[in-house]
Amino acid sequence: MVFNQNIIIYFSLFNFIITLKLNVNKNYVNENQLLIFNNLYNKSQSNHTSLRTLINLSLQKEKIGLYSINIKLGNPKQEFSLILDSGSSYIWTYDNSCDSCKSNNKYIPDESKTFLRSKETIKMNYISGKNKGNICQDTLEISQNISISSFYFLLVYESNIDFELDGIIGLSKGSINKKYSFLKQLKEKKIIKNNILLYDLFNKSFYIDEIPQLYLEQKSISCKDINDKSNLWKCNLNNIKINSIPITMETEIVFDSGTNGIIFPMKYKEFFENIIKNNPLFQKNKCEFQYFKNDQVYELVCINEIKYSQINTSEYFLEFYLDKGKNNFFGIKLTDLFGEDNKTFYLFILERKKKEIVLGAPFFEKYPILFNLEENLINIFGVGSNLYKYNRNSNYKIETIHIIIIIIIIFIIFLILLRIYCLYRRKISQNQFEFRVSEIR
Repeated sequence: MVFNQNIIIYFSLFNFIITLKLNVNKNYVNENQLLIFNNLYNKSQSNHTSLRTLINLSLQKEKIGLYSINIKLGNPKQEFSLILDSGSSYIWTYDNSCDSCKSNNKYIPDESKTFLRSKETIKMNYISGKNKGNICQDTLEISQNISISSFYFLLVYESNIDFELDGIIGLSKGSINKKYSFLKQLKEKKIIKNNILLYDLFNKSFYIDEIPQLYLEQKSISCKDINDKSNLWKCNLNNIKINSIPITMETEIVFDSGTNGIIFPMKYKEFFENIIKNNPLFQKNKCEFQYFKNDQVYELVCINEIKYSQINTSEYFLEFYLDKGKNNFFGIKLTDLFGEDNKTFYLFILERKKKEIVLGAPFFEKYPILFNLEENLINIFGVGSNLYKYNRNSNYKIETIHIIIIIIIIFIIFLILLRIYCLYRRKISQNQFEFRVSEIR
């Protein structure tokens, strides 16, 4: 009976410590942000006719490192995997008549009974190439429960994009005001009410019109979106550091889920080349920036294949500071930009005259990103003040409190085992004593 009571006491203490850990670990956004998010959350919960099924839209990662959702066009239905692109405005796919389009899955207009083509032409420019197509209409199915008739989309008949994809869904800031954009049509058809987008690429989830409660409980930083003519999601950046060494002051960052890496302007090329020259890992594996003429970018490529364990011993941390506050920053490791072929890094230097830094899909994989058109706000969830403890495969970070808790738990387990051992020894001694007494008698 004494043994059981001790065990209960120890485990009660253990549960208390676990509860303490969970309470300490709750990192909430500041009161103003929390008020904004709660208002949006409550509004979205009241929209019983909104995109309840869209909340469950799952993403898949394409070979090019970008994320897509499956949609269906036409009657009968033709299925496509369209890239989610926060840097453009239109929804488009390739016309079956396009010989220059690099895709094995093109839309066949003649097979759809509800297809309509207009004479209106739109041109689109991307870093990777240009598109030209007609505005068309057909039935769009986003999920089993949501099918929208007479939906406008762009059918591309001319393209020089040099990698294979089915098409794109444009979700840029300006798309809400574009006549034929995906978001504007959803709002006009009363499918959505709130202009809220939330990307969580790590969990392969994409949310429209609603904020799940679990995100409100994560530590978060925010920045006011820059209102300019570019229609891109932008923030002012106060500083950038690599391994705590400042490399720039006051620039802009663009959040673009349709880019498969991080892009720096040309002025950073010399800085990164010096890093490569002074790092034994890059020298050993003959890494250098290779120029790709079609895209007009330099990409960090290695001749020799690098093992992940090797690069992890030679880590670099890119830190992005939104303002002069010590904790208002986020970061990404160089290993998070390491390609699956073990030779390339999704780190690009753009030759064109651009001053912004573009944060692409690897960044969206690391942090859930909220684009809030209601408040003109960009919010980054899951950030922490200690970037150096981040694990490649999760946003979990080891803090001092965790180490202390682990030590306490180990100590409690030791006490329990010690108690068991003492009780065992006492029982043996008692049995031996009783045996000797019986022998004497």
